[in-house]
Amino acid sequence: MIEGMKSVELQFIEAVKKDGYVLEQVPERFKTAEVCLAAVQNRGYALEYVPEILKTEEICLEAIKAGDYFLGSFCRMESMLKCVPDSLKPKMKRAIREIEETEFRRS
Repeated sequence: MIEGMKSVELQFIEAVKKDGYVLEQVPERFKTAEVCLAAVQNRGYALEYVPEILKTEEICLEAIKAGDYFLGSFCRMESMLKCVPDSLKPKMKRAIREIEETEFRRS
């Protein structure tokens, strides 16, 4: 039984690697750290569908690094931060500033 569940989990990982928003359709019992990480690496805004208990610093940072919100404006950044647990918001705001500064220097 466990082997079968692992196989299903791998299928979900492959699906969210192609489109992170598929995470919304993944049954809760298959939303593992690995599935959620793969989803936010593809689409940062998939963080919205990550269970609160799995919103770790690593997963939140990967969601920010995915860069979806950089396509927009400050409002998109604020929208992304709404999905981040309060305890991680200061770290994620610093990470966003660092990414923005790096991008600004490149241009």
